[in-house]
Amino acid sequence: MLFLHPKIYIDMKKLLLLILFCPLFLLKLNANPPPFVELDVSEIDIPPKIYLGIGLGINNYSGILGIGCKIRVYETFFIRGGAGLSTWGWKTTGGIIYERKYTKGWGFGLGYSSCSGIKDFETELQVITQGGNLVDKKVLLDLQRASSVNLTASYNWVMRKQNKFFIEFGYAVPVETTPYKVKDDSNLSVASKAVLDMMRPGGLIFGLGIMFGL
Repeated sequence: MLFLHPKIYIDMKKLLLLILFCPLFLLKLNANPPPFVELDVSEIDIPPKIYLGIGLGINNYSGILGIGCKIRVYETFFIRGGAGLSTWGWKTTGGIIYERKYTKGWGFGLGYSSCSGIKDFETELQVITQGGNLVDKKVLLDLQRASSVNLTASYNWVMRKQNKFFIEFGYAVPVETTPYKVKDDSNLSVASKAVLDMMRPGGLIFGLGIMFGL
């Protein structure tokens, strides 16, 4: 069971977004480029066909923290998948990604994510009483399965010929609008509904990770 006050959760989410976007901003300005080895295609004997790795982020393809895999289909075109823990239960993702180069460079992806949801999820939310007052109380909900369609752009750096570090960002379009059910007949306030909207899949994507070539 998880207990979060709406205001605290929103402040934490804003702080996490700020922390995660700082590296992207620095890289954009080329302030401190990462000390990764830049390789020509000729220096890579045989580009790996399969990559396995870990990733973390917000609306990331592998969740807040999880594992990922991508398989080369043709040249720099891959299919990929990920699985991990999210704010809406366990998350799984499948999709495709096209990378412009074998080495350092941009990639563009399209994917579909599904989160399992959480039954009997109890948290502290703001509710409206019968008298019209706003009070904080524990609310029991079922977080139902929710999904999103993800549009992403990523940037890769090659490490030691076979491995890659990447930063990814984009937008996740939610498929369901209100994938939850209030089980104790509480009347949620606008602020509480906003908290649940932020928790469910959808919105800005930011992630980073490392992939190991096999």
